[in-house]
Amino acid sequence: MVDEKALYENIRKFRKEKKLSQGELAAKIDYKSNSMVAQIEQGMIDLQYSKIIQIAEALDVSVPVLLGYVDKNTAFAEYESLPKHWQEYMYRQLIFAQQNAKEEKENGGQLFPTCKLT
Repeated sequence: MVDEKALYENIRKFRKEKKLSQGELAAKIDYKSNSMVAQIEQGMIDLQYSKIIQIAEALDVSVPVLLGYVDKNTAFAEYESLPKHWQEYMYRQLIFAQQNAKEEKENGGQLFPTCKLT
């Protein structure tokens, strides 16, 4: 389960670490105004996973770090300590998630726009 409070706090924390204004981050994640970033940091916006990936990329952190699952300083060391086949697996999963996020964005927020649930 995602700790949304940690997510919103981390967005603000990493934005400040990168010395980005809310407006600069907004531009990097395809928002027209800084008020959207302000609302995200206050926890007023429910983010889609594709937007979380986009924010993580803009802030140069991994999604698990942004979500508060792992500490930024230990995440890379832990990844490097994994066997090579697990590193490759994690990399493939990341690429898959990025492709899905791109498709979701292109389809107006729907990952599978042609699928109908009955």
